[in-house]
Amino acid sequence: MVYYLPAGSSCGEWWPKQPETVARLEVKADTLRLQPHLRMTDSLPVRWTKLKKGEHLDEDGIYGRHFVYYRTQALEGGVLEIGRIGDKLINGSDADEVLVSVHGERIPLLKEDVHSAFYQLPGDAKSGNTVEVLMLFESKGLHHHTKRIVEDYWGIGIDYARCAGKDLKLEYAYTEKAKGIELSEGKDAILTERTEASLLTWHTYSFVLPRQPEGIWFPYHLRLEHSGNGFIYLNGHCIGRCWQKGPQYEYYLPECWLNFGGENHLAVSLRPTADGAEIWKAEIVPVTRVAEKRKSDFQAIEQQTGQWGDQGDGTYRNPVIAADYCDPDPLRVGEDYYLVFSTFESFPGVSILHSKDLVNWTTIGAALTDLAVVDSAYTAKRMERYNGGVYAPTISYHDGKYYIYVNLYTDGFYVATADNPKGPWKSGFVKDKQGRPLRVTRWSDPCPFWDEDGKAYLVASHPGREYWYSYLFQMSEDGTTLLDADSAHMDRKNFLYQYPDGGTVISPYHSSEGNRIFKRNGYYYLQHIEFTHQGQGEGTYIFRSRHLYGTLPDGTPGRPGKPGKYEVFAVEKVTSRDSLRVPGQGGYVDTPDGRWFWMGQFTRDYACGRPPHLLPVTWVDDWPVIGVDIKDKEGQMAWRLPKPIQGYAPVLPQGSDDFGKPTLHPQWMWNHVPDSSKWSLTERPGYLRLYASPTNGKGFFKAPNTLSQRYMRSDSAVVTIRLEIAGMRNGQKAGLAHFNGGKNYAFLAVAKQDDAFRMEFETDGRNTAGIALPPGQSDLFLRTSMGVADKAVFEYSFDGITYHEWGGPYPMKAANFRGDMMGVFTYNDSGRGGRVDVDWFHYRVSNR
Repeated sequence: MVYYLPAGSSCGEWWPKQPETVARLEVKADTLRLQPHLRMTDSLPVRWTKLKKGEHLDEDGIYGRHFVYYRTQALEGGVLEIGRIGDKLINGSDADEVLVSVHGERIPLLKEDVHSAFYQLPGDAKSGNTVEVLMLFESKGLHHHTKRIVEDYWGIGIDYARCAGKDLKLEYAYTEKAKGIELSEGKDAILTERTEASLLTWHTYSFVLPRQPEGIWFPYHLRLEHSGNGFIYLNGHCIGRCWQKGPQYEYYLPECWLNFGGENHLAVSLRPTADGAEIWKAEIVPVTRVAEKRKSDFQAIEQQTGQWGDQGDGTYRNPVIAADYCDPDPLRVGEDYYLVFSTFESFPGVSILHSKDLVNWTTIGAALTDLAVVDSAYTAKRMERYNGGVYAPTISYHDGKYYIYVNLYTDGFYVATADNPKGPWKSGFVKDKQGRPLRVTRWSDPCPFWDEDGKAYLVASHPGREYWYSYLFQMSEDGTTLLDADSAHMDRKNFLYQYPDGGTVISPYHSSEGNRIFKRNGYYYLQHIEFTHQGQGEGTYIFRSRHLYGTLPDGTPGRPGKPGKYEVFAVEKVTSRDSLRVPGQGGYVDTPDGRWFWMGQFTRDYACGRPPHLLPVTWVDDWPVIGVDIKDKEGQMAWRLPKPIQGYAPVLPQGSDDFGKPTLHPQWMWNHVPDSSKWSLTERPGYLRLYASPTNGKGFFKAPNTLSQRYMRSDSAVVTIRLEIAGMRNGQKAGLAHFNGGKNYAFLAVAKQDDAFRMEFETDGRNTAGIALPPGQSDLFLRTSMGVADKAVFEYSFDGITYHEWGGPYPMKAANFRGDMMGVFTYNDSGRGGRVDVDWFHYRVSNR
């Protein structure tokens, strides 16, 4: 039996992996809406343990514990200081949370810094009396060590409590996990009076699932809509944690813990957030889209839907990221995987993703931070690189260094190097053989290769009306210079470049792009794609030879300027773009145990652009065959497959941000290079401050400092922002926008004119004025909601509770090679400037 750690698990319990051969027939089952059985506040612990600095926690430590209570006595009316362990803040961080109460009333956070959180206790400080302070600490389950002294825990637990300059004695207690198990086993509990200020609230449910038909199995998911953070228990087992900020809102219910035909018990513990600790909807959802019994059962769903990425049950659905990470190129170094892709006009250029399993990716940095030096067209002043900029980069690792090559389509050959993929990166133009920067336009899709003898090469393409070919260049071993390239020769247009000034034509077939070069089992492989029928026909082709430059007719190796012939294999011959068999442009990557995979984009004309898909690769007669169900060296597309590497929880490369750090998270992109004087995360800590600049009447696509993330096409995707608008000036607009690569946009904004605020909706230059804001309104909530129909619905709210739709559905589109993006913006064409403070950006998706 194979086991895996499921999504959302934080208690170290490993579940049995479902068999790869299961019955997958069409069955009918209904969604079950759960009715609450019991809602109760958590009773205080009875047994407390004194905790001294340096003392061990109990046998389990925080491993397997979900909440920890602390208590102490402090001076009433004083300021309570709580010190954190590790390098993260106690409140608002990704690692831990603390709630404080006195006399049953929660105490709001007064302030915090990088070391401590402060709370103003009630009462008269002059009285000298003390009060009992209760603290609830939430562990996010990131740590799995036991018997470690308190100070050694990274970002977990309370290091000290202090009041009036004195250290306070602490006691701690665990009760939550045992209670969760008991309640989810159906054991009754005494209903306590609902207390808004309670630190922990329990919700329980009971339900019955019908027995599944003979020989058929399909999974059930729990779907929750709630406020607060906590943990979920099913029939005596913890199945994971639930977090209001997401991104997970569905939870796999392991069949080994379900009682089919009998009663099931569910318990959810929640500590309140600003929205409380409520469950608005709880549903048991059957996943019944299943196929016939066969080894490749996970390929059954034959189209892209709103489900993608890690499905939380040991499988993934293509695409692995349903967003515009186009022209992907993956790399493995050890047990870590990295991914780069086209970023065009966005800044910084060439974002870098990291993964441990090829399915779950996080954004860790970016390579090109000097685009304004490359050309002023990238700057906020001009913003003229739409449909240009960063095309199809590749990432490589050689001799302890990371390399990223990209042909800036409008600017030239570029390379960035780093010792760590997180950065810092050093970048600049690749040089020609004369030592001059290769500032040549309309070159694309480079890929480097270091041979076993240390010699280096680079393959690249030059799109043109007649000579749209791929060229192979000799390169210096340090990767900085093309040894058979001359910048003047290569800047000529509609020209067949010649060795020794323009490399060697390696694919003399029209529309050759998407180049990849690598070596395996003594063969050199050079892969490209063709977009027209003027060469070998539209499709993906791979050349191979025992010699890098092919084999001459007499059997001797080809050489620069005189290439030989290659064996040719058609990965896919395209008969119709509506019936592509496997993903196109992308790259190969292997695993430490020798398996190979293909990460490629699959164009489906959705608003998410050209998202990356992951398929296995099978080597047949030393040819790489992409896909499943291979027949005659042709593989087929698979939409659902087992994860290549088990044991890693779902994560996403885009997500929410509370702007609580002094540096911007790498998940963000600016539309062109921002004006650094017009934004700040430090002027008002905890907020993103944006200053308005003029567009000179040219509108949204000339608005500097628009900050965005990619649209992730899902069953449901919702972005909500909170703006503080007191700093706006007459003529200024600020809001939430959808846009693509410079062609289409829509926004919902607040506009200030004649000292009054009014809502506005605008799409592709057509502006509609809305209602006036109430007098004295100083903040505003804006929201966009999307689904697989690729239509966005904008809403606004004055209180964050009641939302009003405005502007009608906006049909999101991809254009200029870019999928849809969502961002915050402000501009003012009156020249009066003004500012807006973004409190938070919440991004929620439901993709499984």
